[in-house]
Amino acid sequence: MTATVGTVVTLTVLCIVFAVLFRVIFMLALNIDCREQNFKSTTLFTVLAFFFPIITGAIYAALRKKEKLAKKSVTLFIISAVIFALCICTGICRTVAANKITTDISDNYTDEEIDKSVDKILEEYSKKQSETTAGDSSGKEQPTVKPDESKAVTADVTGNLTYNLTYYDRDGKAYKSPIDVPFYDKDGNRYFCKQNNNLQTWYVKEGDSKKLESLKCFIDKDGYFFYDEKGELTLSADKLTAKDKSGNAYSPAALVLWTKDGTMISSIN
Repeated sequence: MTATVGTVVTLTVLCIVFAVLFRVIFMLALNIDCREQNFKSTTLFTVLAFFFPIITGAIYAALRKKEKLAKKSVTLFIISAVIFALCICTGICRTVAANKITTDISDNYTDEEIDKSVDKILEEYSKKQSETTAGDSSGKEQPTVKPDESKAVTADVTGNLTYNLTYYDRDGKAYKSPIDVPFYDKDGNRYFCKQNNNLQTWYVKEGDSKKLESLKCFIDKDGYFFYDEKGELTLSADKLTAKDKSGNAYSPAALVLWTKDGTMISSIN
């Protein structure tokens, strides 16, 4: 993705600055010429020139009598025209950059895929919450989850589902940020999810800078991280699960989360 969110924000700010600057200079240019023309409505035209510069300029041009503009006005009108052109160009670049970001996101994650992933995980999460608050087989009521421990599940534009405020790993350890939550493989190695300003995600092994493609990162039924570097897994049609040649199921790492007690919530459980 060549365009970034920061680029769009910068272009938006520049467009606003150019727009305001154009109005101010245009207003000054018209005010100077109004006074040169001895217009009785100089104040009115000056105010209108700031809020409606193009329309006011056209009306003023039709009403003024002298053919030549005041010298200072000519200079200011030229400067305002240049700034107006810059404002238009900046606005076009901002629109193109924003559309580029939207297109890149759409190419990697369709709305249908994200909606299915969200619905599936929310359904599983609701079931787990119901089991937590319901009584056990002996009839003894289980303790309910405290308000500050019950966090809503959300999804970002990449489809990653997380808790608000509190995040847990497979051991039930709490974290304040999702990027701090580790994934563990069977050898005890830790992996972390990373995301840049372009909304691109990948995973890295602790102590190793190599980027692991997010679409090849999975969690097995026991909650262990697996990187499908050799393409050994086959994704299901809905892309919510994958299986190896032995029929073992895996869930995309981006769709996995854990509750406080270490229970894995994913599309395979």
